[in-house]
Amino acid sequence: MPTLAADYFGLQQPEKAGVEIQAMLQVAEKQPDLIPELAEFFLAHRDFKSSEKLLSLGKEKQPATDRFLVDLAQTQAGLGQLDDAQTTLEGILARKPDSVDALVAAGKVASQQLNWQAAVEAFSRADSLAPERPDILYGLATAQLRTNSTEAALKKAQKLHELVPDDLRSTYVLALALFGAKKWEDAKHHAEQVLAAHPEDREMNLVLTDIALNDEHDLPAARTHVDVILKQNRGDSAALYYLGMIQKMEGDVNGAIQNLSKSVAGNPKSADAQGALGSLCLQAGI
Repeated sequence: MPTLAADYFGLQQPEKAGVEIQAMLQVAEKQPDLIPELAEFFLAHRDFKSSEKLLSLGKEKQPATDRFLVDLAQTQAGLGQLDDAQTTLEGILARKPDSVDALVAAGKVASQQLNWQAAVEAFSRADSLAPERPDILYGLATAQLRTNSTEAALKKAQKLHELVPDDLRSTYVLALALFGAKKWEDAKHHAEQVLAAHPEDREMNLVLTDIALNDEHDLPAARTHVDVILKQNRGDSAALYYLGMIQKMEGDVNGAIQNLSKSVAGNPKSADAQGALGSLCLQAGI
């Protein structure tokens, strides 16, 4: 049944998948020992509502194991119940502080909460216990980038890429880490690899915009990448900042002021955009 349901998910046939899911729920009523395995199937396919139904049934059938509680926390997080997920995981870690699965789940929940320092701490503890797990390295490197721990993030991203060089996610996080470490040539190489598969990816286009503008001084290339982003979202603050800077270098002061103003309006905390806008306004006598 899980195999059939997975096939139907992959074929984008939700109605047929739904039939198999109902059958799986019926099996779980008679064989509660299968509940964790079935719940993890639902979680893998991001069907959090079915996982919730299954785990609610499991509460009635048998005592909650740590595996069950980790699945419950992941389900809660998937449904947006982040505080509940955090509480569930804190309960596990209070009893078993070295539970790798609970630490990984805690890192993911903290990331969803944008609590990047807590994510670094959870993933770091998990990494010390299971140092070769790609999912841990990916979560840790991503969180370290968010906390501006550039060198640490680069080391973890490089290790991740060594373990799974063909995984595009590892290439993605390595490109960001190399960019953060100002290793422009290598960052460009990996960003281009990602864009070969996903040409509209926002972050990789931003990386290549910055490199083209500030390292290579290639204004046409920078504008090409900015245009890709703005085609998807005309109000993207970061892309508008770069467009304004391109226009400044092209000598279009009025256009630059207009787009930098839009960038600041969309993201008032951007010191770069505010500084560039203020400088241009002084230059223009505004």
